[in-house]
Amino acid sequence: MRRLARGTPPEPPFVLVTNHLSYLDILLLHSTVRGVFVAKLEMRTWPLLGLMAHLTGTIWLNREVRRDTVRVLDRIGTAVSRGDGVILFPEGTTSSGEGLLPMKSALLDWAAREQFPVHCGAITYRTGPGAPPASQVLCWWGDMTFGSHLMNLLRLRRFDGIVEFAPEPITAPTRGELTRRLAEAITGRLVPVPTGGENRDQAG
Repeated sequence: MRRLARGTPPEPPFVLVTNHLSYLDILLLHSTVRGVFVAKLEMRTWPLLGLMAHLTGTIWLNREVRRDTVRVLDRIGTAVSRGDGVILFPEGTTSSGEGLLPMKSALLDWAAREQFPVHCGAITYRTGPGAPPASQVLCWWGDMTFGSHLMNLLRLRRFDGIVEFAPEPITAPTRGELTRRLAEAITGRLVPVPTGGENRDQAG
């Protein structure tokens, strides 16, 4: 993957939110910013990525237990207090990259209560000339299985992972308003992932 970062990545301590397209987002952001991720507990069982995420200090969220969000918010506060960056995907699931899915506000509660500025960024992907569209081989969404997606990914000669960071962090008096402002900022920078025939080098 050729990594392309636009704008200035935040320096720890920070809270960063982005759109969510694929497990590749974790690799892209891990190579761009210094922080720990908040991820669903099921990811711990994924081959390679689950182990890597565990070793890098990922904060695991059990979505089957409603009160686990309270514990995770505590962990977010602790991580920021000790000088770490924390990376969230508030959409809660991945998409084809056509646009931003509705963002959930629960994991932004700590930042809103503490009036801690939240950074945001927009992720997109591009494949090379003659390759399948990025929405089908790079975005991991719908009923795609991990194994078949990974095999299609490994057949690519090259692809670009692009993240654009907003110039300033955002604060708001409530988590709902913070979520709305972040969604607007991400949408304003979001470049739809090609669905076929639109692949272009976005390095410029």
